[in-house]
Amino acid sequence: MQFSLARAPLLIAAASAHGVVERRPAVPVLSHLLLEAVEDQVVLRATDLDHTFTARIPAAVDLPGSAIVLAQTFYDALRKISSGNTVNFSIEEEGKSLLMKAGRSRFTLALLKDVTFPEEGSFVAATSFSLPVATLKLLIDKTRFSVSTEETRYALNGIYLHTSVEGDALYAVATDSHRLAVASVPFSVSSPLSLILSRKTVVETLKLLEKTEGDVSVNISAVQIRFDFGDRVLTGRLVEGEFPNYTRAIPERSATFFEVNRRAFIESVDRTSIISADEIVRIVKLKVQETLLRVTSVRQELGAAEDEIDVVCPTPIAWEAGFNGRYLLEAAEHVDGETMRVYVTDALAPIRLESPTEESISFVVMPMRI
Repeated sequence: MQFSLARAPLLIAAASAHGVVERRPAVPVLSHLLLEAVEDQVVLRATDLDHTFTARIPAAVDLPGSAIVLAQTFYDALRKISSGNTVNFSIEEEGKSLLMKAGRSRFTLALLKDVTFPEEGSFVAATSFSLPVATLKLLIDKTRFSVSTEETRYALNGIYLHTSVEGDALYAVATDSHRLAVASVPFSVSSPLSLILSRKTVVETLKLLEKTEGDVSVNISAVQIRFDFGDRVLTGRLVEGEFPNYTRAIPERSATFFEVNRRAFIESVDRTSIISADEIVRIVKLKVQETLLRVTSVRQELGAAEDEIDVVCPTPIAWEAGFNGRYLLEAAEHVDGETMRVYVTDALAPIRLESPTEESISFVVMPMRI
């Protein structure tokens, strides 16, 4: 095998492959990637058996062939090569190593021999549609921070995608049962959608979205989803299980709310949460009286912190509750615009954070007893 190609597209593909492979697999080949030089392109493929990434990169192929190389080392070597260089590859030492040359740099990478790289299984799409890259990126960006990391609640370990009952909107939802994020966009598809993207699929898809413009083709089978960007394709196994009825956890919009400068709110919570009753959770207390929001935190051995922000209330509010400061910060960071609206009821009820001008994106944070 012998070929040469531009470093930039190969590095982008290697980054996605590096994210898909297993770090400490029971089967060694699952920490490797497959390089296949055919005709005028190089096909790069990586898999952990649940997720598969494939990229096709234009190349000058002098001698077709294939090689299985450790994904981590391959990616690290590419990152260290100077940008703008053409990279040359060839098999050396009777098939035992891959020689990678770029400029005055040389890497000799050991190859995995006498193994068969896993074949990608058959994929029969039951539903197919296209989405603007910017639309899918928005849905993922606004919700992924709320994905649960508790493996025992498997159905919460991803982003729930579903269509509206009317079939005119696509929703993305994520929750860890302590906070919730939901975003929607206008959308029309021939059949209803209801599926859960795994956390790994979410992370790797976002990497691809950040390097792509235009549209992405989405294909869904009974157990998998495939995002096709043309020269790069990511296939991921869907999360099994039923996502909970999240709508019951979202407080209704009412006249009981206050509006606050979003950046001032973030800075205030960040300041006061450095002193807290818990080093990890960093509990903060919010209290609204008339036109002031008072943010406080207390930790017996350290002291106390207090800050005040001006707020606008359409109706008189006398409300206070405790929250995980990090959850408040992450929700507020994802609200669009200069002003944020916060809907409240009582000390034991969740709050709803939104932009006053964008109601298709909402964030819910559960209170904590203090």
